[in-house]
Amino acid sequence: MASTLDPMTSCSRGCCPSQRDHYRSLVFGTPPAESDKFHGGYTKHFDADMDAYNRLRKDGVQPPRVDGSANREKRAETREQVEDEWSR
Repeated sequence: MASTLDPMTSCSRGCCPSQRDHYRSLVFGTPPAESDKFHGGYTKHFDADMDAYNRLRKDGVQPPRVDGSANREKRAETREQVEDEWSR
């Protein structure tokens, strides 16, 4: 059964005045959920890790990631311990 509606001037579902308005109203997915990871203590730790990461990079050391850099800076005794992927 063919539709008698003009696809450019009316929505085939009948929910919008035009097909263009229908496509504009669609939402593909949901926004990311609020997470405790980005609130509270996380930003405090991230700032400390980022500062430590920048200090280590300035000294010529390459930590494997920003996350945990403050802990590595405090505990590591050698350059290899800072750069090692598995030492924390």
